[in-house]
Formats: sequence, structure tokens, C-alpha cells
Amino acid sequence: MMKDFSSWIDKAGLMDLGFAGPAFTWSNRRSPCSLSRERLDRVLACPRWSSFFPEARVLHLPAILSDHNPVLLETLPVIRRGKLRFRFESWWLKEESFLPHCSSSWRAAYRPHNSLSSNLLELTRKIRTWAAKHSNNFRTNIKKVEAEILKVQTNGSTHAEWAWESTLRCIHEDLLLKEEIHWHQRSRVSWLRWGDRNTSFFHSSATARKRCNRISTLRLPTDDWTRSEQVIKTAFVQHFK
Repeated sequence: MMKDFSSWIDKAGLMDLGFAGPAFTWSNRRSPCSLSRERLDRVLACPRWSSFFPEARVLHLPAILSDHNPVLLETLPVIRRGKLRFRFESWWLKEESFLPHCSSSWRAAYRPHNSLSSNLLELTRKIRTWAAKHSNNFRTNIKKVEAEILKVQTNGSTHAEWAWESTLRCIHEDLLLKEEIHWHQRSRVSWLRWGDRNTSFFHSSATARKRCNRISTLRLPTDDWTRSEQVIKTAFVQHFK
């Protein structure tokens, strides 16, 4: 039965959203010598749903009257984001202005009397400034280009409009490639190369990886569970002191 169910999940292209909290959702509520516990309840979603709710999380709540733990799905949890660290984006290399900017920025930032880390920090600031002017909102830009192509195809009949459509197609192809590279980098999938329009797969993999890496609940040394971000931060600091 479970084999058939797992096969159906694979065929339907569904993924387990994981959970935070106790590992089991069902118990026969007997004494320890005959206790049986299983994770019978779970939340499944398709990649398209996950793209709409990338921050969604599943929480296992305490079982009070039932032998099943309530399962809570939060589609829009409140998540406070800390300061973002600098991250090199592979798609920057597809921008003609990136390497010349890095070269000129390094010459401007380099100080012989400073340490290498100080020089690199100044270079990072200049790259951040450049990156802020080059949006990675590919999906919005792609839709704008597609709308412009449709407009030209609807009204265009002159040679100039034909040439403009060809230019728009090149821009569209370039945006699709950058978007695929962007999500390939975040997915950390090494066995599949970008270039075959696997953007949806990379996006789903990146979303699943982000969800797995997020710590939304923590079991404290007192065996209490907490969802407080401040308590979680304090617990980690105390543990690794």
C-alpha cells in the first residue's frame, strides 16, 4: 500500500514540505513498553504551489484529545530577515559591463598599505552598488519583453519593426538564460547543467533547499519547543560559546 502511495506521489510530481516540531504525528498513547509512534500526517505540494508560497512551513502541534497531532500549514509566516551577506551571482558574468566594472573597481579600491581583506571589502561595496542597478527580477522583465513582442507582432509591418522584434527576441533569450543560471546556482544541483530551460526544476529545488535550511522551531535543553526567533538565536549562541 505504501509503495503504491509513494509511486502515486512521484507520478503526481508532489513534494513533502517537511515539518517543524515533534517527529511523529500519531501515537497509540500506551505505556512505554508497548508505545508505537509514526509520522502518518504530512503536507504535500506541487512545484507550482510552492512557487506561489515559497515561505510556507508546516508545524506539528501538541496532541491533546486526539491520538493525532494537529498539523498547521502557514502559507505566509512572518519571517524577519537579517542583514544579507554578499553573494556572487553567476549570471553577472553574462552582463557585458560586469568584468570591466570589477577591473576598474579593483584599481580604485586597492591600497598597498591595506590588508587583502580590507581591499576585498571595498571591492565588494562597489560591486553591490553595480548590482543594485542590475535587477534580478527576471520574471517581470521577461513578461515586459513578451508584451512588447506581442505589440510589435500585432501592429508591425515595417522593416524597422521587424528589426526591433529580432532585437527583442535576443533580449528575451538573454533574460531566460540569466534566470535559469540564477536558479541553478541557488538550487545547488550539480548533476544537471543549465542551458536546457530547466528553470522550473531549479526554482523548485532552491525553494525546497531554502525550506530545509530554515530553523523555524527549536527544541531547547529543557525539552520545551520554541518558535521565538530571539530565543532560537540566544540558544545557538549559548550552545556554541
